Amino acid sequence: MFIERVEGLAEVILSNFVFQANDIMIIFSSSGTTAVPIEMAMGAKSRGLPIVAVTAVSHSLAGPSGHPSGTRLLDHADVVIDISIPIGDAAISLDGVETPVGPVSTVANAAVVNEIKVQAAELLAARDALPAVITSASVIGAARSAELFDEAYWDHARRLAAALGGTGK
Repeated sequence: MFIERVEGLAEVILSNFVFQANDIMIIFSSSGTTAVPIEMAMGAKSRGLPIVAVTAVSHSLAGPSGHPSGTRLLDHADVVIDISIPIGDAAISLDGVETPVGPVSTVANAAVVNEIKVQAAELLAARDALPAVITSASVIGAARSAELFDEAYWDHARRLAAALGGTGK
């Protein structure tokens, strides 16, 4: 895609945020070879954030970097989560079709995100620090579901207000 190759865009994106000492940056890129994810990692690292790269290592190493630095996203990461998708992010070969089809990175990335959420919830629950978790009314009833929804979003609003208040904007 064109936009992921635009050099300088990552810094524009990063300049819109105020990062705290306990923040981390998780960057998703199947190939990890285009300008925006690489520069996002570089910019976040220069701000002192640890970097988690969610990428396909074999896909990343299969071709050249598309960034002038010659680096890949995984070169800037403190932690690399390998989504292990096929090179080219296409899983199905069809008779009469020259190249494989059927990208799988979206599903792999969603699985990674959900596993991070589950493990974070487990760690927070063990510390009795789990925030409200939005849960379907079909599981806990409409009234309790609405309470949890409101609680979660008020917590989000409180955190956002604190972050915005700290920027002077």
